[in-house]
Amino acid sequence: MMTKLALQPRMSDRVSHIIQTETHLGNAKEIFQYYPGEMPDVLVDIGAHIGTVGLFAAVNGSRFVYCVEPEYSNFNFLLGNIIANKVEHRVSPLCMAIANKSFELRNLYVDSNNSGMRSLNAPYRDGGIQAVWTLSLEDLLRPVIQKFGKVDFLKVDVEGTEYEMFTPRDTLSDILKDVQYIDIECHERLATSQLDIKDLVPEQAPVLSDYLKSLGFTVDSYGPHYHITAKR
Repeated sequence: MMTKLALQPRMSDRVSHIIQTETHLGNAKEIFQYYPGEMPDVLVDIGAHIGTVGLFAAVNGSRFVYCVEPEYSNFNFLLGNIIANKVEHRVSPLCMAIANKSFELRNLYVDSNNSGMRSLNAPYRDGGIQAVWTLSLEDLLRPVIQKFGKVDFLKVDVEGTEYEMFTPRDTLSDILKDVQYIDIECHERLATSQLDIKDLVPEQAPVLSDYLKSLGFTVDSYGPHYHITAKR
């Protein structure tokens, strides 16, 4: 089915527009082509941006989607896109940053030239700062699993915070037992060094892979932007 997206413009271009074509959802299609099955029943989308991946899933058959986006303007576009696609009953939005601890007030660094570049890790060369509240990954997933019994697909794109988010700990390891499939876009730790990493394996990615393997996941990767996939 067609997914409608109001695109967040680059900060230098204030004209937003409605895109009603699957052509602009190539990123979502790439992510789902590695998923072993039809559309996941329950999807958690961390780093949802304006909703491209989560709304693609909701429109195409997922029963319930959680979209997590910490940056205020992106979150407002996400809310509008949920309404435009008439999936309010199946998509739950949350404006927080996911990290390894809950309820900390942190700086979110914002790239003024690219609405997709938001990071807890380090300032961008041309950007600003927003104050955001954090939630740990296990505290995010726990109520979802309590409600549905599982998470079929966990998608993570958080511009370098993925390594902090997946810091090995017993509370997280226990929760991840009920997650069936994970897709993580891996970045270099520092936001300022993320701009030219196509076809490279970020330094911390093998550590993350080893942690997921220790939990019983089968781990693979794909590119050109380096993604780790973990499935049961």
